Amino acid sequence: MTKTTKRAPKTTETTERRVTPGMRRLRKSANAEVIRAAVLDDQQNGRAEALAKIEAEKAKAVAPATGADAEVIGDGPAGDAALATIAALPEDAPLPEPEAPQTPTGAPLGLSRPRTPRPDAESPPAAPAKPKARFTRAVTVPPTDVPTPAPKMPGMSAKNAELYMRAATGEMPTPPDFSSASYAPDKKRLQELVDLADAGDAAALRAYAIKVYYSAALEMDRFRHRCIIALEARARQAAAA
Repeated sequence: MTKTTKRAPKTTETTERRVTPGMRRLRKSANAEVIRAAVLDDQQNGRAEALAKIEAEKAKAVAPATGADAEVIGDGPAGDAALATIAALPEDAPLPEPEAPQTPTGAPLGLSRPRTPRPDAESPPAAPAKPKARFTRAVTVPPTDVPTPAPKMPGMSAKNAELYMRAATGEMPTPPDFSSASYAPDKKRLQELVDLADAGDAAALRAYAIKVYYSAALEMDRFRHRCIIALEARARQAAAA
């Protein structure tokens, strides 16, 4: 025996819960009845237009073919039989669907014919790959150029630019602090630069080449620059005195 459960009747409270705030405001509006009548009128007019369109499509489907359609059906007994078949269709018969394009027998599905490149079309030449910059040992490099001191220098902080400006006044720079154990391999070359600066040999400093590929080498090269700038500034000051 199947037990049936009776649903509780819908109460006014349950119905009011399903009403949205917008619908409540619309019901309280003074134009609520006017808006409701306009909506119902639009719905009825829309249904009437849709029914009229359906009837017109049916009439067009069962009408005798004329013009271009008659030419397609053709004349003679075959054409008359086709027209008689169309006329015998019921009014509510569905319209025939267009036939889907058929795939030739043996042809692979989902594969398109590969495009054949034109014989006169030339592919652009491939761009040559840029060689990667890398450090190579036992290769002589030329000394870097001495930059012109300025308050703002490219690739340099304002503090370093100030050291270059002070060297331009003839003030000899202070050697970088290489007291840490990590600078042990560079202490010998730094001492060579200090000795050349103490000797006042600006030409030898200009010819001193440093491979700038890590921070300690960059500090030594900038120290070399500032020594050259300070020595040449002192030479100009001595010549002008």
